[in-house]
Amino acid sequence: MAGETFNSTKFKPVSPQGRYVRYLPIAASQTWVRGDFVFNNAGAITLATAASATLLGVAMDDQTTPATSTLVPIYVEPKALYEGRVDADASGVAAGAEIDLVGASGAQMIDVGASSTNVFVFESLAPDETSSAQYAKAYVRINNSTQDIV
Repeated sequence: MAGETFNSTKFKPVSPQGRYVRYLPIAASQTWVRGDFVFNNAGAITLATAASATLLGVAMDDQTTPATSTLVPIYVEPKALYEGRVDADASGVAAGAEIDLVGASGAQMIDVGASSTNVFVFESLAPDETSSAQYAKAYVRINNSTQDIV
C-alpha cells in the first residue's frame, strides 16, 4: 500500500511487516478491493461483512472473481493495529470497546455504534485526527477472541 492515497474506504495495517503476508486460497465468486477485511470460511478466503463473526486480516490486492483456490495475499499479523474510518461520531467510544465492521467491498468502515459481532477492539482516534466525527481516522485491532487462525 506504499505510495497509495488512503481514503475512507480502505483499512490499512499500521507499520506493516511483509513477513505477515500469507498467500491463501480464495473462495468461489469473491470480489474485493485492497484494504477490505476477509475471513477464513472452511479453508477458503471470503470477503467479511457486518455479519461476519470472525476476521482473518486485510486483503493486500484487488480480486474480481478469480478461479476458486487461487492464492491471494492477505495481511494476517495477529496483533496488528489497523487504521480505518469510523461510520459515525466516535467521541463516546472508549479505548478497549468491542465494536463491529460495517459496509460492502470498497466501503468497509469501523461501526462505532454496534457491538453484536465484536470483531474489533477500538484503540484510539489516529494521532493526526482533529475530529471524532463521521469518517474520522481511527485505530482498531482484530479482537483476539474472534480472529481466525491461519
